Amino acid sequence: PASPSSSTSRGYRLEASSTGFDGSGTVLSSATPNVALASLVVAGLLPNTTYSFRAASFNRNDRPNYATAGSTSTLASAVAALPAPFLDVFASSVTANWAALPGSPSSASARGYRLEASSTAFDGTGGIVSSATTNVALSTLTVTGLEPNTTYFFRAGGLNWSGVAHYVALGSTSTLADAPGVPAFGAVLLSSVSVSWSLPSGGARGFRVDASSTNFDGSGTVLSSATPTGALATLAVPGLLANTTYFFRAGAVNANGAVHYAAPIATATLASAPVQLASAFLDVFPSSIAARWAALPASPQGASARGYLLEASSTNFAAGAAVVSSATQSLSASTLTVTGLAINTTYYFRVGSLNPNGAPNYTVLSATSSLANAPANPSSTFTLVGVSSIAAQWLANSNPGGTRFELQLSTASDFSGTPASSVTFNLAATIESLTPDTTYYARARGLNHNGVPTPFTSLASTVALASQPGVAAPAFSPVEASSLTVLFASGSPANPAGTLYHVELSSFSDFSAAYSSDTRNLAASFTGLSVNTTYYAQVRAAGASGFATPFTSLGSTATLSVPPGVAVSTFSALQANGFVLSWSSGSPLSGYNSTGTLYVAEISTASDFSGSVYEAVAVSTSVEFGDLLSKTTFFARVRAVNYQNIPTAFTPLGSTRTADPAEPEFLLGTFEVSDAAGNFIDPSLYTDTTTPHVRVRVQGNFAPGLSVGETPSQAALWHLNEGSGSTSVDESRHDKTLTLTNSPAWIGGKTRGGLGFNGSSNYAVSASLVPWRNSAANNQWSVSLWFRSTLGRGFLFQVANSPNLAAGTYDAELSWHDANGNLSFEVNKGNTRNIISAGSTYADGDWHFVTAVLNPSGMFLYVDGALAQSGSATTSINARTYAGPTHAWIGAASEQGNNMGGGNYQYFPGDIDEVMISTVALSAKQISQLYAFGSVQGHELGAPSVDVSTSAGADLSWVRRATATFSISGSKGTTAVQVFVSSATPLRQTDSPGAQTNQVMFFGSS
Repeated sequence: PASPSSSTSRGYRLEASSTGFDGSGTVLSSATPNVALASLVVAGLLPNTTYSFRAASFNRNDRPNYATAGSTSTLASAVAALPAPFLDVFASSVTANWAALPGSPSSASARGYRLEASSTAFDGTGGIVSSATTNVALSTLTVTGLEPNTTYFFRAGGLNWSGVAHYVALGSTSTLADAPGVPAFGAVLLSSVSVSWSLPSGGARGFRVDASSTNFDGSGTVLSSATPTGALATLAVPGLLANTTYFFRAGAVNANGAVHYAAPIATATLASAPVQLASAFLDVFPSSIAARWAALPASPQGASARGYLLEASSTNFAAGAAVVSSATQSLSASTLTVTGLAINTTYYFRVGSLNPNGAPNYTVLSATSSLANAPANPSSTFTLVGVSSIAAQWLANSNPGGTRFELQLSTASDFSGTPASSVTFNLAATIESLTPDTTYYARARGLNHNGVPTPFTSLASTVALASQPGVAAPAFSPVEASSLTVLFASGSPANPAGTLYHVELSSFSDFSAAYSSDTRNLAASFTGLSVNTTYYAQVRAAGASGFATPFTSLGSTATLSVPPGVAVSTFSALQANGFVLSWSSGSPLSGYNSTGTLYVAEISTASDFSGSVYEAVAVSTSVEFGDLLSKTTFFARVRAVNYQNIPTAFTPLGSTRTADPAEPEFLLGTFEVSDAAGNFIDPSLYTDTTTPHVRVRVQGNFAPGLSVGETPSQAALWHLNEGSGSTSVDESRHDKTLTLTNSPAWIGGKTRGGLGFNGSSNYAVSASLVPWRNSAANNQWSVSLWFRSTLGRGFLFQVANSPNLAAGTYDAELSWHDANGNLSFEVNKGNTRNIISAGSTYADGDWHFVTAVLNPSGMFLYVDGALAQSGSATTSINARTYAGPTHAWIGAASEQGNNMGGGNYQYFPGDIDEVMISTVALSAKQISQLYAFGSVQGHELGAPSVDVSTSAGADLSWVRRATATFSISGSKGTTAVQVFVSSATPLRQTDSPGAQTNQVMFFGSS
């Protein structure tokens, strides 16, 4: 302290001695009078020297009072840093150097050195890595355990005797990055190679890849590629020579740009690829293919190669699939063949030039298919032989599925011309549109996937079946009385010319006995046949194959009839009104017609038959003509008609004259009417307006006497001659108008006009016909009409209780039966429908006359004047009667009755004319006369024809205007006086003939 004086001093002195203050050496000191100062520095000391120190305080007499301060060494001299302080830098160690201190004197030397490294610049953070040595001559130290790719700051210092270092900063450097891990080649190409690696631990500031063809021996050029991206693991070195071996080293770049290389690896660049030629394949076989390319030059090396590799793949080199190959080390060889290929398989080809490593550089040569094998012959070639088609088969002969085969058929054994062919993936094929009855030669070949064919395999020959002959039109021509020629067609498809046919002709439809003819023409003639005989013909093709076709029926025809001959007695049973005409069935020269031949005889008053001609048809050789004019010359001729309705020429039979007539005369005739008192008086004396009775007295002079002609009563009569409009007048004068619905067509009818019905909508309905069919007394009746149709269906006639469709009560149907299809007549007995059917439909397009009759004996159906069918279950006594109106339906049914209509048809498709409803049951003779009047003489219904012969031969006829509602009774068949008296029904006199005029005609019959 500064005071008190006893506790203070006059100052201080610090002394240093390298000899321990032993009296030798130099003592260096430093003093201060400042008692408050507690430290002093002694300068001028020697480096790297141990000094003893003592400190003294001074009294007033400046005498020191020493206290020992201990000893220490001065620092060694600082080392001198070199311009390049770092000798070796590695990923985990760095070696540094400096200028070494001298070994002596001690003050110029040191006890050794220490090297320290810090990644934090010795800022007190982070770790310090160091290395030391006691060898003062060693000026190099290495620190290890460093982190790769890390910047470290370095310092080095000489050690004094206390081991304290006198540091000098050496600067900083970065450890190397770890070398890239496991370098490997990526893409090895013609002029570049890529190298890849795994990223090193500790990372890198980038990477570098070097390439040297001399293994980095200092000669040659080193090519490299670098990246500053530490995350990149691949680099490619470009600019390389082709077909050259290069050594590659991959290095990681640290922060200083230093590269840490991995061990080099070597590979060769690819050789130049072969050049493809326009035609890549020299030879193609079923199991081998030879390919070619342009050869590479022998030099320079970069344009050459070490050989070639040819590869073929059926999967276009799919991964894992089999590859067939062939290789050569000859550079001049530009052709290789791959063998062991599958038959008819598409292969994809590539050829590679080989580099020194044997790695190929491929050129794709496109694809081709190996050839197929020719098919092999089977044990049986033809599986089907038809008329116009042949199916053949063959064996695969090891060809795989999917192989195409071509079958050819030819009519020429050398297959000249254009053969028929078929291409298939199967082992069999069918060729159609062939010519029947023709020999075909067969062969087959395989086609590979490129369509290249194999040689043909012969499959022998066969013959196509003949076509079944067809029917010619006409099938028979010419046809004569004892011969005919059968014609037929060659079939479809047509048989060729020269096909053999077998024709049979027989008068039996089952050909149990037959004529036959074999011909190569389409016609066969037969002679020595029977006259007017039906012959059936059939034909089949025999065929060169040995198989005959089925017979084709050619139908039938009849040989012609021969003209009839003149009989020994031509005219017999000659009378005033007729005679019997006879002829013979033929002549010795022409032959004779067979029994059953139809003959048509004609007589006429004109020798050239230009006037009226009477015709008779017979199946015998004579016919009777009646109702002729007496005292008249008639010329006769006859011809035969065969079964085909073909007539011969007429044979003239001469002429004859009918006898004089025995005409009856009326000896007595009176006509009387009764007055109001019932007395018969002369009509001239008549004055009343009502005539209860009529009396006629008449007597003839010729047996058998007189007969009364009575015209049946009519309920309605429609001639259908209007030609237009929607109604038709009732010609019976009962005013039962016929109303047309949906416009049936007005047409030319059987006599004059008629109606055409469409079969779908139109029809005609009458006004009510009461009292017709209102009671059993009014239930005898007849319905007559003419019809024409080609379709047997619908309704010609029906009676219904309504003029509208869907009537509740109906019957009396003229229609066609649903089951048998024939023309039928139906009448109800109570609620039971009774139907009778004819034996035909009559739907032949011709006019037919039908009459339906109901009488006490039953139902009767007449067609064309002849009885077609009858039935007794329903009669006029038990048949249905109508309590209300009765309407006639024509051309349709109000309601379709069960089992009628021809198959569920309500409307009639056809034509109708002359409809008459009679209130009596006509007899068979009356119906026959009505048919004759209409079919031969053209008379309308309701107009009887009465002929009165006179000396001049004139005809007289009249039209009935009304039918008397009274009956005429009297004796018949006597030459005595005949008296006929009317019934009690009053008759009305009119001023002039009209609807109520009663007419009675008496005929004198001889």
